[in-house]
Amino acid sequence: MADVIEKALTIESVLADLLKLSPRERLEVIAQAAQQTEHEMPEESKKPTRSLKGILKGVSISAEEIDEARREMWGNFPRDDIA
Repeated sequence: MADVIEKALTIESVLADLLKLSPRERLEVIAQAAQQTEHEMPEESKKPTRSLKGILKGVSISAEEIDEARREMWGNFPRDDIA
């Protein structure tokens, strides 16, 4: 055992070894790693994310404002200086 040289684990070396497996085996390794990682994560990082539904509630944008924004964005399209 003393003459076994330990290989440094890096993302690149792990990925290189992973790519030696078949696609099905890769998926199995990834699924197992994801499941194990989820169990190791602290509880506060498992909190559900806040929904963005209704984030613009109460904001009023008129059709004219939308049209003006479109004119500004597309006003110089297509440009001649881009080949």
